[in-house]
Amino acid sequence: TPRRGGRGPRAPPSPPPPPPLPPAADALRGRPAPMAALTRDGETAPDRDPDHPPRVVIRAAVRRPLQPLHMSTAGDNVPPSAILIVDDNAANRDVLARRLARDGHRISTAEDGAAALALCDTETFDLILLDLIMPQISGFQVLTRLKADQRTRHIPVIVISALDELDSVVRCIEAGVEDYLTKPFDPVLLRARINASLERKYLRDREKQFVAELEHEKRRSETLLLNILPESIVGRMRNGETSIADRIAESTILFCDLVGFTALSSIL
Repeated sequence: TPRRGGRGPRAPPSPPPPPPLPPAADALRGRPAPMAALTRDGETAPDRDPDHPPRVVIRAAVRRPLQPLHMSTAGDNVPPSAILIVDDNAANRDVLARRLARDGHRISTAEDGAAALALCDTETFDLILLDLIMPQISGFQVLTRLKADQRTRHIPVIVISALDELDSVVRCIEAGVEDYLTKPFDPVLLRARINASLERKYLRDREKQFVAELEHEKRRSETLLLNILPESIVGRMRNGETSIADRIAESTILFCDLVGFTALSSIL
């Protein structure tokens, strides 16, 4: 409360106005495309004309409020994985292998279904890219064999095929395929689908590892409990009993001593 006859508390000073843009930068008002181009390094500056002031003059004035957003996409944190590419076309295998190798993945290739099944018997893969139309063993037969085998049924499979009929897509999904892409595929979409499939696999693997660790700790605690208490008491505790003390109205207690037990216990 201000004192009588005195002045009240001073109002906080207003923030200073932002510094005006230089004339060269002010010329870009209402022109987002040239302004955004100035925020990207390594880009060729626009031609110098009255509508495009020199880049070096206005960079400092417009760069701070126009910093580009660093948006992360799903799958950027996917670690390098082992991927098997199954396609009877050598050009398709080469394109996919080079594209995925640039992302750091370990690539194996198979020219037909038999070679793919043989590789799955000897190696472990995190993802399989599978073509449907192949000689001898078709891609759908490879898919059904993989999902029928307990060792390989957990491996996600992405089908990349020229077949775009709805029946083929439905059959593959019912057989357990992770995703379905048609040829020619979009590279950005393919990378997103691969990263999403790998992320789901790693989450499932972590869940299985967590469940296995819980089971191990459970067995360990039960073993420790059986070392302390009789099995009958442990069974009662598992059934939900909170009190394991029994009241015995009449009992007989026997105290005894063994001659030479001290010497015997030292060598046991």
